[in-house]
Amino acid sequence: MDAVTIIIPVYKVEPYIERSLVSVLRQTYPATEIILTDDGSPDGSMAVVERILEQYGHPPNVKILRHPKNRGLSAARNTAMQEASGKYVFFFDSDDELPLDAMEELMRLAAKYPDVEIVQGNMCTVPPIPNDWRDVRTKNFPEVVRGNAAIRNLYFGRNAKRGISMNACNKLILRKFLTDNNISFREGILHEDDLWMYYVAKTLNTIAFTTHFTFIHHLRGDSIMGQPRSERSLHSQCLLLREIFSDMAQPWNRAQRRKYLTFTAWSLKRTTPQTAGIIPEFDALIGWLVRDKQLKFSDLPLYCYTVPKFMRIFLRKKLGRESA
Repeated sequence: MDAVTIIIPVYKVEPYIERSLVSVLRQTYPATEIILTDDGSPDGSMAVVERILEQYGHPPNVKILRHPKNRGLSAARNTAMQEASGKYVFFFDSDDELPLDAMEELMRLAAKYPDVEIVQGNMCTVPPIPNDWRDVRTKNFPEVVRGNAAIRNLYFGRNAKRGISMNACNKLILRKFLTDNNISFREGILHEDDLWMYYVAKTLNTIAFTTHFTFIHHLRGDSIMGQPRSERSLHSQCLLLREIFSDMAQPWNRAQRRKYLTFTAWSLKRTTPQTAGIIPEFDALIGWLVRDKQLKFSDLPLYCYTVPKFMRIFLRKKLGRESA
């Protein structure tokens, strides 16, 4: 029976870690390795972990790794990857939850399609969201897709809500695929999943999809995703977009360009005047794209409707000036 390593970074999740860890320990699939990385968490998260593991008799398949100080989500995942021994890996957030049969369902598809490199699970949200874009059932994916061109089309060729998820979580991943292609998480930035998934989609040759729920995502108002964009967040956005745009094969595919520009607009949507210090970086990024004749304001109608007024004015002036 093939083993799967479940990787769980732990940082400031004291109110949620018990629910998350218990859902992992109770998985019906028996061949699991569980690695928790204590990323220098200053709260009582690891005390809760130790208590739960004691209640479960200190399972031998659980390993705890520790960072002396906080290094971030990317480093916590990368550290665990270095110690992972399972044929497959599964990245899991320590404030979410797994249905009891999550690993069993994902491994069922991995066994059905032996050449599969990723099995994309389905996600339900708590509290429920009508027409939730995270729900694989809304996307009409076939059960398996082979060939990098077809996968790129599903990822780059659809808008963010209709395409393959950018999230690293809720994917059963062949560990050899990541190691052979030297794919890891960029440390020191936010939005690490977006850069990671770009390189995954660029390399991936086989992916399977299940409509069975394998992940329960708990919405939190205090999570990173629920907050206005900080200057650090926007700085990271600029770095990863510049790298992605530089890496894209020339001539650029219009669908690829639009996907990442739409992603930029989504990020800018929660920009505030207080984080406007980042504008010079966007100024440089957008100017570079325009000079390369890869961007016009008409490429991204979302700018007109979702971006705050002060950013909209900036973008119109920038694109109008550079395009002239």
